[in-house]
Amino acid sequence: MRLLATLERWLPQETLGDIDTRRRSLMALGYAATIAALCLPLAALLAVVAAPHERFIGVFNTLLTALLALIAWPLVRRRGPTWAGNWLAALLFAGATFGVVRGGGVLAPFVSIYTIVVVLAVAIAGRASGAFWAAASSAVLIALYALVPGSAMRSALDRVEAPALLAVWIGVVSVLTLAAVVTFSETTKRRALLQSDEASAALAARAAELAEKSAALELVSSIASAANAAVDSDEMIHTCLAPLCRATGFDVALALLNESPALHYIRSDGDAGLDSAEIGDVLAALDASPWIQAVQRSPSLVWIDLDEDRDPSWDTARAAGIRRILGIPVAVEGRATAGAVLMSSQPVARARVEAIVSAGQVALGAQIARVQARERATAAAAAAVRAAQEASRAKSEFLAAMSHEIRTPMNGVIGMASLLLDSPLRPEQREYAEVIRTSGQALLGVLGDILDFSKIESGKLEIERGEVDLRATVEEVLDLFASAAADKHIALAYEIEPGCPEFCTSDPTRLRQILANLISNAVKFTSQGDIRVRVSRVGEAIRFAVRDSGIGIPEDRRARLFQAFSQVDASTTRRFGGTGLGLAICRRLVELLGGEIGVESEVGRGSEFHFTIAYVPGVERAEPQATWLAGKVAVVADRSPAVREAVAQQLRPWGMTSRCFEALDEALAAARQRPADLLLVDAALIADPHALEAAGEPPFVVMASLHRLGEAKRLTTAAGLVSKPIKRSQLFEALQQVFQGVPQRPRAAAELPDDRPLGEVLPARILLVEDSPINQKVAIRLLDRLGYRADIACDGAEAVSVVERIAYDVVLMDIQMPVLDGLDATREIRRRALAWPQPWIVAMTAEAISGDEARCRAAGMDDYVTKPVQLATLAAALRRGLLARREGKERGEGAPAAPDDSLTAFTGEIASELGEDFVQELLREFLGKLTGYRASVLDACSRHDAPALARIAHTMVGEAGSVGAAALASACAELQVTARTGKACEPATEGVLNALDALEPRLRAILPPHRQTPAAST
Repeated sequence: MRLLATLERWLPQETLGDIDTRRRSLMALGYAATIAALCLPLAALLAVVAAPHERFIGVFNTLLTALLALIAWPLVRRRGPTWAGNWLAALLFAGATFGVVRGGGVLAPFVSIYTIVVVLAVAIAGRASGAFWAAASSAVLIALYALVPGSAMRSALDRVEAPALLAVWIGVVSVLTLAAVVTFSETTKRRALLQSDEASAALAARAAELAEKSAALELVSSIASAANAAVDSDEMIHTCLAPLCRATGFDVALALLNESPALHYIRSDGDAGLDSAEIGDVLAALDASPWIQAVQRSPSLVWIDLDEDRDPSWDTARAAGIRRILGIPVAVEGRATAGAVLMSSQPVARARVEAIVSAGQVALGAQIARVQARERATAAAAAAVRAAQEASRAKSEFLAAMSHEIRTPMNGVIGMASLLLDSPLRPEQREYAEVIRTSGQALLGVLGDILDFSKIESGKLEIERGEVDLRATVEEVLDLFASAAADKHIALAYEIEPGCPEFCTSDPTRLRQILANLISNAVKFTSQGDIRVRVSRVGEAIRFAVRDSGIGIPEDRRARLFQAFSQVDASTTRRFGGTGLGLAICRRLVELLGGEIGVESEVGRGSEFHFTIAYVPGVERAEPQATWLAGKVAVVADRSPAVREAVAQQLRPWGMTSRCFEALDEALAAARQRPADLLLVDAALIADPHALEAAGEPPFVVMASLHRLGEAKRLTTAAGLVSKPIKRSQLFEALQQVFQGVPQRPRAAAELPDDRPLGEVLPARILLVEDSPINQKVAIRLLDRLGYRADIACDGAEAVSVVERIAYDVVLMDIQMPVLDGLDATREIRRRALAWPQPWIVAMTAEAISGDEARCRAAGMDDYVTKPVQLATLAAALRRGLLARREGKERGEGAPAAPDDSLTAFTGEIASELGEDFVQELLREFLGKLTGYRASVLDACSRHDAPALARIAHTMVGEAGSVGAAALASACAELQVTARTGKACEPATEGVLNALDALEPRLRAILPPHRQTPAAST
C-alpha cells in the first residue's frame, strides 16, 4: 500500500478524481518498475551463463529493456495509461520475439511472456489493445514454428554454456512477471474498490448533510411563512407544528403557550399506528405534568427516551406507543416565550434531529419576535385608529353643535330679514334688509362649505346613485347664476356634444354642487365676455368643461388650486373673497364620482376647469322627431359667440341650419339677401323695437336675459320669447309657436286663482316645540304668514305634556333641546295612548352634518325640514301632513288609504298656488322616474344590499312626499328604517313595490297628454 501511495504522487492531479484512470495509471507505473527490476538480475545472469560471443548482446538487450520500460512513467503523466500500457506491451512483445528467435529451443519458456503481454495490455490499455497483442503474438509464434527449420533452432543451443540453467531462469522470470502483473492488478483493483467505498461513504455523508440542511432550510422557510400569515404568536407557533413533524420525523407535536399545553398536531401521513383517543389521554396527562411546565424555561433541548426512562409518570405515553419525546424551548430576547413538544413512536436519529431543531429553534425565536413586534404595531395602529375615530366623532359632534349654534341665530337673522322685506319699507330700509339677508345667506354658504369639507375629510360623505338628466342638470345650475351673470353682462351658454348620452347614473346632487362651484367661480372672476359649459363623452367617462373669459390663473399659482383653504391670490388686499374650500371640495367629490379634475388657463384670456365622472349608462328615453323643422334656416344675432354657437348646436340636431351674426343690422341684411325662416335676436341688440317690428318677415323670437324679460314682453309683434340661458325645451316651444301655432307655456308662475292663505284652505292646530326665542319668533311669524296661530313648548318634556292634554294636528319639533330632545320627545309621544289621533310630527333641525333624516323617521317623525326654514318649504311640509290627516279621517281609523286621495288633494291644492302647468310638469317628471326606481329597488333587493335600499328609499321618501304620494312616501320611510336597522327588508320592499304599482296608473290618469321635447333627428 505504501508503494501504491508513493506511486500516486507521480500521477497527474486530474487523474485522482477518476477511479478507473487512477487504477490503470498505477498499474502502468508498477509494471514498468517491475520489468526494470527483473531485467537487472537477468542481465547479471546472462553475463555468467551466456556464451562469450553472446554475452554482450544479451546483457545490453536486457539493460536496454529495463531502460525502455521506465519510459512508461513519463507516458503516464503526459499521454495517459492507454499509451503507457501499449508501450509496455510492445516492449515485452519485442523482447519475447527476440529471445525466441535468438535462443531457439533453449528460450522456449520465454514464449509465456506473450501471455503477460496480453494480460498487461488488457489491464492497462483496454480490451481492444489486448486483442491486438494477442493476435500479434499468435501470428509471430505461428510464423516462427512454421517457417524456421528445426535444425536452425537446435543450432542455437551452442550459444549458451548452461542451457538448462538459463531455461529455468527464464521460466522463473516469466512466472514472477506474471505474478507481478496479477498482483498489481488485484492490488489496484482492491484499492480502487476501497476508494470507491470511501467515496460512496463520503457522498452518503454529504447527502445526509445536505438532506439535513435542506430539512432545516425547509423548516426555517415554513416558520417564516407561518409568521407572515399568522395573526398572533399563538397562531404562528401552532402553524409551525406540522413543519416540525415533517422535518424531524416525529408523529405528534404540541404547542406550549404560557407554560401550558395548547393546540396540537398529529401526523396523518405517517405509519405510527398511534390511536387518537390514547394520544388525547397523553395530552390530558401532560396538562398537569411538571415536566412540561419546565420545558419553556429549559436552557436547551430536553430529550426523554421512554425505552430507558422508567418514570411512572410516562406510563400513559408508553401505553399510547410513544418512545421518544423532545422538548423545544423558545426564547425571545432572552425571555422564555413559547415552546413545543414532539413525540415519536419510533427511534429517531438524535444528532440529525438536534441539528434540524436547533435551526428551527433559532428561527422560531426570531419569527415570534417579529410577530410580536407586528402585534404591538397592530395594537398601536388599532389604538391610533380608535383615537382617530374618537377624535373624528368628537369633531363631528363639535361641528354638529357648532352648526346648530351658528344656524340657530342665522335662522333668526335671515327669517326676520325675509319677513322685513315682505313688509312696507322705504327704499333705504329695503336695501339694508336685503344686505342683511344676503350676508346671512353668504355666511350660511361658507358654513356649508366647511361642513361639507369636514364630512369629506372624516369619510362621512356618502354618494347616492340615481338617474341624472345631464341637460336638465346643466340648465338648472346655469339658472342659478343667470341673475348674477346678467348683472355683469356676462353670457351663459352650454353645449352637449354629439355622441354624448343625455342620461347616466351618478349622484345628481353632488354633480350640481361641482358644476355650481365651478360656474360660480367663473362668474366671480369674469368681468366681461361669456361663460360656456361643454359636456362630452370621453371613453368610459362623461367630461364637463367650464370655460370663462376672465382674468386667468398664472402658471406659478396653479399649484394652490384644489388645496383646502388656499387661493390663487392669498394676499390681504385680494379683490375676491372666499374660504378657498370650493375647489378642494370639488376635487374630493369628483374623485368620489370616479373621475379627475384639472384646469387650463392663460393670464388675461380666461380659464377652463374640466372634470370627468364615471359613465354608468342610464335609461335613455325615446322622444319624437321634429321632422317639420328639417331644412329650415335660422338667423341668430347675439353679441356672445358662446350663445351663438350654443343656439346653432341646439338647432342642428332638428335639421335646421343657422347663420350667426354679432350685430342685428348684419343679421337683417343677411335675412333679406338670402331668405330665412326665423330670426333669433338678443334683446340687448334691439335698440329700436319699431324698426324690427316694421321688418315683418321673417318672424323673430327674442332671447332675453332676466333683466330684459320685461322689455321683451312688450314687443307685441315678436313670435316668441326665450329666456337666457337658452334651454332646449323653451327653444323648441318657441319653434312650435312660430311654425305650428302651438302657444308657449308661461315661464313664470301664473296668477293664483285663490289668494286665500293655507290656514284657511287647510285649517289646523299647530304646536311649535322650540327652545330658542329667536327661532320661536321666526317660526311664529312664518306660520302667521300662512294663516296659522301656533302654541309654543320650550322643550321636549313640555311638548309631551301638552300633546296629552290638547289634540294637535301638527307638531313642529326641534331636535336639540334641553331636558328632553326632539327624538326622545317624539318616541314618548308615539308611546302614549292619546284620546285623539296622533299628530303629524315634522322635524325642524339645524344639524346639517348629523341631521340624518332616517333617524328622525325611525323615532316616529313624519316629515323633515332643515333650518333656516323657508316659507315654501314649511308650507309644503304642513300641506303634506294635513292632507294625510284628512285622508285618515275620511277613510276611518284602521281603513286602508285610498291610493289617490293624497295625490288628488295635492294636485288641487298646490296647483292653486304654484300653477297647474308647474304641477303637471312636476308629476310628469316624477312619473318618468318610477321605472328606474322600481328597477333599482329590485336590483338592490336581489343582491341583499341593505345600504343601497336605504339610499334609494331615502331619495324616494323626499320626492314622493313632495308630490303628495303619501302612501309611497310612508312605504319608503318604512323601508329606509328597516334597511338601516339591519332587519329583513323583503316585507318593506314588497310594500314599496305595491305602492309603486298603485301610483303609476293614478299618475297617468291625472296627467293630460304631454308635448315632449324632441330628440335630435337622424
